[in-house]
Amino acid sequence: MFKNIFIPFDGSELAESILPAAYFMAKKFDANLHFFHVLEKDAPKTVHGQPHLQTVNQAKKYLSEIAQYYSNEGITVNFHIHSHSYKGVAESIADHAISFGSDLIIMCSHGRSGLKKLLFGSIAQKVIHQSKLPVLTLFPQKNKKTPDFTCNRIQIPLDMDPNHQQGLHLAQEIAKRCDSILLLLQVIPTLISIPGKWRMSGKLLPTTSSKILDIQVDEAVKFLSEQSKKLSSQGFNIEIAVLRGDPQELISKAAVRYQAGLIILSTHSKFGMEAIWSGSVGAQLSGNHLVPIMFVPVF
Repeated sequence: MFKNIFIPFDGSELAESILPAAYFMAKKFDANLHFFHVLEKDAPKTVHGQPHLQTVNQAKKYLSEIAQYYSNEGITVNFHIHSHSYKGVAESIADHAISFGSDLIIMCSHGRSGLKKLLFGSIAQKVIHQSKLPVLTLFPQKNKKTPDFTCNRIQIPLDMDPNHQQGLHLAQEIAKRCDSILLLLQVIPTLISIPGKWRMSGKLLPTTSSKILDIQVDEAVKFLSEQSKKLSSQGFNIEIAVLRGDPQELISKAAVRYQAGLIILSTHSKFGMEAIWSGSVGAQLSGNHLVPIMFVPVF
C-alpha cells in the first residue's frame, strides 16, 4: 500500500510536527521516507518566526540531520533539494512526489484562515488541489505540543455517491494494519445549513426542502447500516453516525467527540472561488483543524 512517503519541509518547527505521523506510517507499512525541500523564488527570510531555508547547503544540513535520526530508527530515508528557485511551491511538491514514485504525501497546514484561505489557499491546500496522491494533512497549533499520531479510530465522512467510496477503501487498508475502528459518518444539512448552489432552493421552497432533507436522513441511516453490515462481515469494527447541521462544523466536532485519530475524506480538490460557490467541505476542512485529515483525490 504505502511504500514511499513524501514529506516536504520548510525548516520550521511547525513543519516538523508531521514527523510523529511519518514515523507511525513508515513503521506500520514498512515504508521509506523521502524528505523534500524546494528553494522558493523570492522566499521570505523567516517562516513562522524562524529562519527560512534559503540555500542548498542550509537545506542539505537540515534534512540530513533529520534523515540520520530516522535512519537510526531502522527506516530507509532519502532526501532531495530542488535547487532551482521555484515560484510554485505547491506545484513542485505535487510534481516531485509523483516523479519519486511516492504513494502518500504528509505535510502540515498553517498560515491563512477563513475566506482569505479559501480564495488564495495555503500551500497545503494547493497541494491537495493539484496532487494525484492522497495527502495526509496535520494542523499544528503554535505554542502547543503536537499530540501523538494514532489511528485507533478512523472517521470516514460518506454520502451515497459511489465516487466517494475511495476514501472508505483506503480506510479499510489502514484499519487492517492499525486495528482501527471505522466510524462511518454522514452529515445531512438543516434548512439553514444547505451548502453552495442548493441554498437558494432552500430559501425559495422551505417546506419542500425540509421534507427532502428528512428523507435524506432516513436514506443515510439505511445506507450506513448496509455499509456497516457488509464491513462487519469482513471483520472490521464499525460504528455509524448520522448528524444534522453544517457538514464542515459537524465533521470537525464529531472527530473530537468520538475521539477519532484520523479523518479520511474523498475530495474533488476544489479550490478558490469554485470551492466557495460549491460549498466544498474538503476545501473548508483543509484549514485550521484539530484532527489530522487524509484527503483522497476523486477522479
